[in-house]
Amino acid sequence: MNKKSSESTNDTIIIPIGTGSVNESNDFLRRLWGLLDQEATNAWCYTPNTNTAHQRVFIGKNNIGSFSFDYKEKGCINNIYISEYKLPREELIRIVDSAKKPDAGTPYYVECIYQSMHADFKVAKQCFTDVLTRVDENGTVIRIKISAFSDLDLKFWIRQKSAAIQFVLFPFTNRRFTIKAAQYSLRGCFEATEMPSYDYEWYDADECPQNDAGEYYLPQEFFNVISGICSSSFYDDFISAVVNASQMLYNAASLSELSFRGGCAEVERTGLFDMINASIVSSLEAILAAEPQKVERCTCCGQPKYSIVKRIYDLSQLYLGDAMAAQIKKRIYGNRSKYMHEGRTVTPLYRFQSCFPLIDPRSPREMLNAETPLEYNLIDYCAYIIRKFVYDHYNKPESVG
Repeated sequence: MNKKSSESTNDTIIIPIGTGSVNESNDFLRRLWGLLDQEATNAWCYTPNTNTAHQRVFIGKNNIGSFSFDYKEKGCINNIYISEYKLPREELIRIVDSAKKPDAGTPYYVECIYQSMHADFKVAKQCFTDVLTRVDENGTVIRIKISAFSDLDLKFWIRQKSAAIQFVLFPFTNRRFTIKAAQYSLRGCFEATEMPSYDYEWYDADECPQNDAGEYYLPQEFFNVISGICSSSFYDDFISAVVNASQMLYNAASLSELSFRGGCAEVERTGLFDMINASIVSSLEAILAAEPQKVERCTCCGQPKYSIVKRIYDLSQLYLGDAMAAQIKKRIYGNRSKYMHEGRTVTPLYRFQSCFPLIDPRSPREMLNAETPLEYNLIDYCAYIIRKFVYDHYNKPESVG
């Protein structure tokens, strides 16, 4: 039943909340954790568990108490339950009631400072909508705007947004950045700059468009993506797909660099390059999630009647042409599927000091490959596809009628 006021049952406080959406629920929780953190640091034993039969979600226990809630509609908090509480009952009710009050949050100007793994990279000063880029003695600076309900809430979202931006920088620069620091203020501004003409036809990092001072430009679509990252707590399907595809490329590049930095023992490890290549080409699968297709399902088994391989081929063909698309489909994505589904590497052989030709027992008409090659140019090609895909998304003609 709907409770008009807080109740206490078997030493459990039950407080009605009544949120109407997932966003309202998360905003309430964000305000609640921030208010509780002012009383005592939220050190969590986070053990989320859902009892669907009783429509109850158990969150876990922190040093203030054990928290759970029930729901009538998925994502909407009906009542919150607090047991084993360490604060006075009246104080907890007051805090929860305060968290229930609608609040737009406080806007903060945040500067995320990134260190390029390539010392020669300097980003040009650009500003579009509510995102600004520049470079100073500390590194590459990206200024964004975030709304937060508390100091704890602000620090949490700075960490989430700065990490997402770190990943998205990669396909737009073909360079890795590390997060060096972040600083924030209640005061700031965004002075729009004219977006320069941008040459999209580049693959290698050294070909990234520059100005006369040798500073690298970023296209308007980059600023659109970053604005989408910062405009809400969680992202829509398109922004999520771009972030996910970007992090796959970023992590593949990181693993590649670490493998060579680790010396011969790492480079010679069977399966390492297969895993890196699989992650790179899978970024195309991730970006395709930006535009889900309506899929016809088999009337017998219910499985979707479409091929992800065909979608990746079509995507590659659109931006790279027939020859490279065929390579990605038949060889690179084929090797990815064998490795990810069966653990089958291009070759089961470890690197040896000399050639040792043998027939492949899995394909008796072929010889065993000597070693799995790292697809050096594949990251450049996939980053190019992601940039062009993002461009087309923001520049597609408006539908008529």
